[in-house]
Amino acid sequence: MKLEVGVKALITDNNGRYLFVKYTDTPDEAEKPRWDIPGGRLKPEETLVEALARELKTQLKAKLLNCAVLSAQDILLPNIDLHVVRVTYQTQIQGDLRIGAVQGLYRWAAPDEALTLNVDSYLHHTLELLKQAR
Repeated sequence: MKLEVGVKALITDNNGRYLFVKYTDTPDEAEKPRWDIPGGRLKPEETLVEALARELKTQLKAKLLNCAVLSAQDILLPNIDLHVVRVTYQTQIQGDLRIGAVQGLYRWAAPDEALTLNVDSYLHHTLELLKQAR
């Protein structure tokens, strides 16, 4: 089974809303596009934080100021022989959030509204944990 490590950034604005991006390309053509948070996969010899900073710069034209681990999850996909370890960070960034060309739409959502969005189960679980901590 192939192992990959992914990093995700939960970005919060001054009003406590989270930034979501709707990726227009989905692995399954029949699958409805989902809202997600910015992030991507590690490259060889890159640290978790270096990967997160690179992805935020590429996707949002933003600079990572600081981050803290929010959750770590195993995503097992035996049908494609893949195991992804996903680390989600709560982040502070600097920049005007110009969404890069790789993404489609973006939106800000309050925590309760975020739980109603079409997101994957791993992100939904992280959002639930945040709600319980409030």
